[in-house]
Amino acid sequence: MNFARQLQSKAVSFPRLRGGYRAYLSAVTAALMVASAAGIVAADPVYLNLSDVANRRLEDDAVAGNGEGGWSDEGANDMFIYPPVQHGDVTRNGHHFRLAKPTPERPNTIIMLRGKALPHLPAKVKVAAPNALGKYIYFLQNMSRTPGGIAGDATVARYTIHYADGSSESLVLQAGRHLRHWWTGSWWDNSGADSWPIFMGQSAYSSKWKQYIGVWAMRWVNPHPDKAITGITLASEGLSLPAIFAITIDNEDYHAGEQLKADFKRPADAPIGYFDAKLAKEREQVFEAMGKLKMIQGVRGVEVIAPDLLAVTLDAWVARGPGAGEAQAAAMQLPQTFTISVNGSQATHPRRVGRLSYEHWNGDIGPFKQNVVYWHTYYLELGKPLPAGASCEVSVAGIEAPFNGSAALRFDPGAVVTRAIKVNQVAYSDLAQRRYAYLGWWAADLGPVNYDLFTRFRVINEATGKPVHQGSITLRTDDDKLSGERVYEMDLSPLKAGAYHIAIDGLGRSSRFAVGGEGIADLYRQTNRAYYHQRAGAALTEPYTTFTTALHHHRMTKSGRVAGDDHQGTPEDPVKTFRGGYHDAADFDVFTYHLRATAQTLAAYEMLPKAFGDGDLNIPESGNGVPDVLDEAHWALMAYLDLQHEDGAVPLGRGNAQDAQRDYVRQHGASPPYGILPPTTTSSAEYAAVAAQFARLIKRYDSARAQAYLASAKRAFAWAQANTQSGDQAQRAGKLLRTWAAGELYATTSDAADHQAFKDLYHDGGYKGYHYTYAVNLPTFMGAYVRCNHSDVATDIRDDLRGELTRRAAEIIKKTDEPAYRVGFGARDRGFGWGTLNGGGHYANLLLLAHHLTGEQRFLDAASLNADFQLGCNPLSKTFITRMGDRPPRHPQIAAYLYTGPVKTGDAVPGITIYGLADRKLSWYPQDVPPWRRWRDLGNGGAEVSSEFTITETIGASSMLYGMLYGLSSAR
Repeated sequence: MNFARQLQSKAVSFPRLRGGYRAYLSAVTAALMVASAAGIVAADPVYLNLSDVANRRLEDDAVAGNGEGGWSDEGANDMFIYPPVQHGDVTRNGHHFRLAKPTPERPNTIIMLRGKALPHLPAKVKVAAPNALGKYIYFLQNMSRTPGGIAGDATVARYTIHYADGSSESLVLQAGRHLRHWWTGSWWDNSGADSWPIFMGQSAYSSKWKQYIGVWAMRWVNPHPDKAITGITLASEGLSLPAIFAITIDNEDYHAGEQLKADFKRPADAPIGYFDAKLAKEREQVFEAMGKLKMIQGVRGVEVIAPDLLAVTLDAWVARGPGAGEAQAAAMQLPQTFTISVNGSQATHPRRVGRLSYEHWNGDIGPFKQNVVYWHTYYLELGKPLPAGASCEVSVAGIEAPFNGSAALRFDPGAVVTRAIKVNQVAYSDLAQRRYAYLGWWAADLGPVNYDLFTRFRVINEATGKPVHQGSITLRTDDDKLSGERVYEMDLSPLKAGAYHIAIDGLGRSSRFAVGGEGIADLYRQTNRAYYHQRAGAALTEPYTTFTTALHHHRMTKSGRVAGDDHQGTPEDPVKTFRGGYHDAADFDVFTYHLRATAQTLAAYEMLPKAFGDGDLNIPESGNGVPDVLDEAHWALMAYLDLQHEDGAVPLGRGNAQDAQRDYVRQHGASPPYGILPPTTTSSAEYAAVAAQFARLIKRYDSARAQAYLASAKRAFAWAQANTQSGDQAQRAGKLLRTWAAGELYATTSDAADHQAFKDLYHDGGYKGYHYTYAVNLPTFMGAYVRCNHSDVATDIRDDLRGELTRRAAEIIKKTDEPAYRVGFGARDRGFGWGTLNGGGHYANLLLLAHHLTGEQRFLDAASLNADFQLGCNPLSKTFITRMGDRPPRHPQIAAYLYTGPVKTGDAVPGITIYGLADRKLSWYPQDVPPWRRWRDLGNGGAEVSSEFTITETIGASSMLYGMLYGLSSAR
């Protein structure tokens, strides 16, 4: 620390020199005079002047790829961030820099070096450092536009110190360590002294992905602090674009200082409208692109919510492009904006207007990345109800050609489908003795819709057009805070197998629905085919799917890179090829915990083996004489059989350069060989359990395969028993999964040693003390033993487990009946998401196991009610499985090659169960959206909690649920 800063620090300690402070000051002055006479700058810090060599501005000109402007020539995707990068003398996190201030004469303030994206930039720049001394050199920097396929630790730059005596020293800079990409996942991401956060914030673009922009300080320990430095050469390797903001030479070790975390905190969010001016020019371009893609049409349609309430939906015309367009939407929420004509009579305006503005879609629009598109539904309260048979036209002021400014409808209650009547849009179970439909709607800031005038309903047979059932519409909840509705119900329990719709005179009809039959079979097929569409190491081809794709992410280099056209491997970095397992959503990671889903499917098969056949699922293995669900299970397991170590250990999976692999790199400084993540107790035990289960079931069809998997399972279990993990939660998880594995091995072998291992683990608390997130998997973990009928089974243990499972299932029944819309989550208004409030198998799997064990109808009924919620009996009147029902998810977060984009929305691969409702704040209007209406159908990022899915959490649950309902129905 220099002398002036010592005086400011209030922590000055003067040496005890003869003569006191005056003598000390004289000595310091003399030393400075000697250094000055030698032409050496000894005072620190020394701020190097970048202005003379700076070649780039922090901001671009808002037009991407035009070769003009600044930063990385990506338009609005630049360093205009909040909080903004400061200029002048700056102290942050104990680091001191001087950042050049832009002026009209010198707008460039940083040095950016050549990369593949901008090859015209200089490959190297030399910065003068006139005879500076210092122990440390600090670089304020980041990099942008990293080309695909480079190693996570690739050399991206080389810096050289030049000393006054003619010597030099160089430092190789690695990606992710010394030079970090400017877009970073978390505001705290760092590499210690090699990259310490200085400026962190969000840009107009990064905020779309909930990511941060970063500028970091790198400390270079000067190899020769006694030598005067005359300059520093900054050289790029021509890959990424290194950007250097400032350079400081100092004797103080900033990274060891007490102020290292003075500004180490989450950056504040940008004020509303902060990026509006920045995006104005781009918005004009995006609007034009949206028009060409037919994404902006104006009025999208009008529907009847009640005879005196219409809903008119407008698209992004309101905002004139992407974004909420709140000011424009609010300005339109006036009666005079809307003109209503009925049967050609004199036009009128509505009495009141309500509004729901919501995120409809997000993704790339031409070259413009990740734009959120809002739609707006206006609720028009009429002066008097529409008469049946009336022709109605709604016009919206201000919308002119070529956009649609009006929409018309004919109010035919017998033919017009209304979302207010909620049914299972695919198929109710024909075995359930409890079935309901619901009536209700929330008209945004107009509140709940009152349907008290409608007291009767009829069920119409789709084949004959004749009524087969009628009943009363009863009020279930008059003020449901969860849905925002006044909720009514209709009892459908008397219906037999067939196809139907509900008709309510004077209001409308429901979507078509079935009871049993082909609808149940289709649910089984599509939810199980979801596995096939997520296969790793497989090309998806016709005739098995129309969503075809070539092989991808199946070859990895030893350095952990995905091998592809731009990197085929080298003798020093060889390539391995992998097959088997599944990808999650848009991720390419492959993990052993996916096998819990496979175990659920195998459990359904084991309980109802006659229901599942060869050829059911139209997969490449169909026709080989083995039931398709067993063939699919083999695909899941083969990945880990191939990866298993000689000592039995089973790796956690393959990282494929995504989340888990990045975490490994952070911990170890390099990727694991071939991206294969190390074995754990849990990964080995989990594999052992499912491999043993599969061996038990495949034996009838392929004894050699059964023997191979059983032997593999035994080795994996032995390794897991001998290699327990440290840490309380890890130990508990490991014990839980080892208990499961021992139970599966015993069920398969009836071997006394396997049985003893299970009993020992059970009595040691194997099923206790686990993390709450494992609770949903208890039917899987306990299933083999509770279903086991070996002669020496410990009936006391089995009975205890059965009692525990049926007790938990009875609790789910109670919770299912609590809310107005029946579902196992119960009547809670918070704490839901990631699949806990989409109904379906998340709750039904335990109920179906309880039904299998006891034969009690109440468990089957509750399981069916949870399926009904997932398939349309919910406040949104939507299903949570792609391509199933009239109103399925249209934009699931899924791998790009299976996602068709904004033009062909709704064409996503069928059978994918998404997470569903989520307790998250929405950037919608009104702000107080009722909790159980909070679902964002946005698949390309930012709505993972609602529209993503995983093999473990949703695919396996639906596979078992609809496989069981199908199996039970077909076995009747």
